[in-house]
Amino acid sequence: MKLSIDISELIQLGKKMLPEGVDFFLDESPIDFDPIDIELSTGKEVSIEDLDPGSGLISYHGRQVLLYIRDHSGRYDAAIVDGEKGKRFHIAWCRTLDEMRHKNRFERYHATNRIDGLFEIDDGSGRSQDVDLRVCMNCLERLNYKGSIDKQRKERF
Repeated sequence: MKLSIDISELIQLGKKMLPEGVDFFLDESPIDFDPIDIELSTGKEVSIEDLDPGSGLISYHGRQVLLYIRDHSGRYDAAIVDGEKGKRFHIAWCRTLDEMRHKNRFERYHATNRIDGLFEIDDGSGRSQDVDLRVCMNCLERLNYKGSIDKQRKERF
């Protein structure tokens, strides 16, 4: 299917920004996406051996990713209504991920590189939906996001 889009106004604005005598053109060549990026955009089950926690952040084949558990059996309906009720997603290598690794429960995690803040979860019975989950507090502590380490110390005393 071919789309016809009028971009003449965009071209006129582009010409105004360039020095006189320089032509403005838009490259119409197609963009090829790497298959790994396509897989990550929908959430890809990953093996712990394929992850690189070197910088504290999580990367997979050279791409920074977020980790989350897709299976929300028992919490599915509540998580759809309120993402706060869902399982947390991980932005850094934190103590929660270490615990899951030691318990041999890491195979539950999926990696994604989506940037819209939504995560595809399912109920284990065929229903799935994109949900706005919340970040793991241990990840924020690991990164000392907005002084989270200091805040937790104050709360303990």
